[in-house]
Amino acid sequence: AYLEKNHHILLNRYAFQNAAMKECGKLFSENGIPHLFYKGLILADNYHSPDMRYMLDVDILAADKFETAKNVLCDLGYKITGSDDKHTEFFRSPFVSIELHRSLVTDRSVTDLDGYWSDISARMIEDGNEPSLYHMTTEDEYLFLISHIVLHILQNGGVGIRALLDVRLFLDRYGDSIDRSYIDAELDKMRCRNFEKRFTSLCGAILDEGQPTDEDAAMLKFLLLSGIRGSGKNYRAVRNTEKKGSVDYYRSILFPSYREMHGKYRWLEGKPYLLPAAWAVKAANGVRRKNAAILRRRKSETIDKIFRDFCLNEILRK
Repeated sequence: AYLEKNHHILLNRYAFQNAAMKECGKLFSENGIPHLFYKGLILADNYHSPDMRYMLDVDILAADKFETAKNVLCDLGYKITGSDDKHTEFFRSPFVSIELHRSLVTDRSVTDLDGYWSDISARMIEDGNEPSLYHMTTEDEYLFLISHIVLHILQNGGVGIRALLDVRLFLDRYGDSIDRSYIDAELDKMRCRNFEKRFTSLCGAILDEGQPTDEDAAMLKFLLLSGIRGSGKNYRAVRNTEKKGSVDYYRSILFPSYREMHGKYRWLEGKPYLLPAAWAVKAANGVRRKNAAILRRRKSETIDKIFRDFCLNEILRK
């Protein structure tokens, strides 16, 4: 009964999201807004049933006429729930969240992937039926999938085991028809080729009932514990791995960011000006929690090893 109930919820959620995509696409085309749908709703087509691929939001790239696209969504009854210089978030009851993007990738100075994807408009293919609707080539869809997994790990502290299915089902569907020489050359440009090789190897070891190595088991545990969108603990350990040995590393230990702190101290929510007080509380608690510090150090060491085993350190901005 529990599984059946949740399956119906997923069916309804996907139906609303898919209808929203078609509704937005129609009005964007009528208003001459170049747009690209990507991420979840595109990957869902690779699943036996699209509703099996849970997604939080509908992602739309509309860089050329961003403000016009925002107005169209507001006219459709969507409310703005968040915004920055890269994207704006919308919500309309009961299920539909939309992220309208100015750029394909949001990279917080972790890698050079934002630069790689900055020219995506020159590589997109116009739809033959819907005006102003564009698609990525199959090869670019795969390259973006790998990029997205990498950035989720580096920026959010994980990506969840769904990523294994995304990659595996994509390759099951397109593996024999994609231009592998092009993909390998582009992966080299992104410094992601060794990661992709290790990640697809992990897919085989787990999904084909192979023999996972100790390194595979460590990465699988990392994915399982990170959830769909990453975990705060993993995020902190990943950030420490990226910055280890630098002034930023030690600064992050003593003075964590508001993003890291407000999840632990709920009274900080919406009050970043209280961050110094939270640092003081953290310092006082830290004196009494040496064992916790040891556990964090061990976790950081585990993440550091995963970085090396899956070649993530090769992707970091030099």
